[in-house]
Amino acid sequence: YGVVYIFRLLFMSHYLLPRELSIEEITVVPLWISSILRSFAFPSRTSTAAFPLSLLVPSLFLYLFGSYLNTYSELQRKRWKSLPSSTGRCYTLGLFSFSRNINYLGDVLLFGGWAFATPVWWNVWVPLVMGLSFHFHHIGDKEKYLAERYGEEWEEYCK
Repeated sequence: YGVVYIFRLLFMSHYLLPRELSIEEITVVPLWISSILRSFAFPSRTSTAAFPLSLLVPSLFLYLFGSYLNTYSELQRKRWKSLPSSTGRCYTLGLFSFSRNINYLGDVLLFGGWAFATPVWWNVWVPLVMGLSFHFHHIGDKEKYLAERYGEEWEEYCK
């Protein structure tokens, strides 16, 4: 899971979302990701229990489906934004037609699947904290910015 995530993260940051990083992304995100990776790796070093294969399918499904929602939604948006007719317009198509925050949902699902793959229940803190962070911090800031940038087009999308 970890190797796939790191490669996906590099693909996203260098190809799909190339931009200057904010102070939060430079400081908080590396600490956040390293905390998650340590939390997920710790039980595998201390547990002698074998991972039940019955959990592999749901864990892998959540991880892959969440990765798909996050990555493919951003790929769709990038392709649309590259069209001259899309300049200055709000993207509301593809997977984003189902949810304004489909990419965030993807992250919560993929980390939920990953946490499910660890042999301890307490790693549920990762998708829980991530979902709460998106809901109470990131989504509000993002939607305020998009409302100011796109005005009526954003209001229509929010209906």
